[in-house]
This record gives sequence, structure tokens and C-alpha cells, in this order.
Amino acid sequence: MFKRFAFAAALLAAQTAPAAALTFDLSPYGGFTGLQTLTFAEGTFTTTADEFYASPTYGVCAFGLDGRGCGHDFTIDFAFDVTGLTWQMVDGEPLDELSVSAYDDGVLLGTQVFTTETFADFSAYAKLDRLIFTDDSQEHGLAHFNFQFVEYVEGTTGGTGGGTGGGASDVPLPASAALLLGALGAAAGLRRKRG
Repeated sequence: MFKRFAFAAALLAAQTAPAAALTFDLSPYGGFTGLQTLTFAEGTFTTTADEFYASPTYGVCAFGLDGRGCGHDFTIDFAFDVTGLTWQMVDGEPLDELSVSAYDDGVLLGTQVFTTETFADFSAYAKLDRLIFTDDSQEHGLAHFNFQFVEYVEGTTGGTGGGTGGGASDVPLPASAALLLGALGAAAGLRRKRG
């Protein structure tokens, strides 16, 4: 009896464990791409600027030959709903200003404005599927790198495990309940054997 409870508890815990963080792999790129669209398994970047600049060292930005460098608009359409989204912005100048709007199924969730190099944290949004970067920089704009996120999975909990938001937990709630029931069943089985 104890083995059945332990097996069931372990199986439920494995099924609800937090997902691994995902990112965009920029390693195939080494600078100016000549492309207005970058496609990854996790999503697609699009711009109307001249091209994307992309490299693992300096990140990605929509680049124009008009003297504003990385100061151009672009969009990221994720291939699936994501949660726990964060990334870093670098190479900011004093007159740079960037608005980033988060969407889910076409509904605006919110907009954050950035004026300097910073760590962008969109993990407060339970899930999103699109980011629109509106760059009003008067200088060279910001580059973006080290995107971190997980695929949103309906019905899971925890900031790093996808789902309904909230803080991350070492043992997600559905697994906690199964483990508690398994422990109670094991205790009852041992009591029965002793008695």
C-alpha cells in the first residue's frame, strides 16, 4: 500500500514541477543581419527598420541607418503564451526612451517606460503572447538580451512554473496535496501493521 502512495505522489510531483527557463538563441547571429524578421522556436521578432542587429554578446535591436542606431520600433510575437518574462537592456544614452507594451490575445495588459539601461521585469503578468517596443529615443536606443521566460501552462502555479502567477514554490500546490495524502496513507498503513 505504501509503495502505491509513494509512486502516485512522485508521479504527481514530476508532472507539476516548474518548467525550465527559455530564451532566444542568438548564437547563429554575429551582428548586422540584413533581416527585418528573426524567427526562433520561441517566437518571431519583426521591425520596419532597416534590419535587426543580433549577437549573443550585445543582444538584439531594431537598427536603422538614420543615425538613431538601435532606436527603432519592433515587435516580439511569442510562439505560445509565456510567463515570468524578464530581460536586460544595455547601451542606453541620456535621451533614450522606450515604451514596452505587453499583450495577451490582443488585449493590452500594460506598458512600462524605460529611459536607461535596466533589468526589465514583466513577470507580474500571469501570461502574455506579444510585446511591442515603441522607441522614442533621441539618441542610439537600447539593445536587449538575456530574455528569460517559461511557457505558460494552464492550471499550474508559481512564478517560474507558469500559470496563475504568484511566488515560485519548491513544491507546487497540486504536488503538495498528493504528497500530504501519500504521507497520511503511509502513516495509516504503518499504524495498521503495528496494531
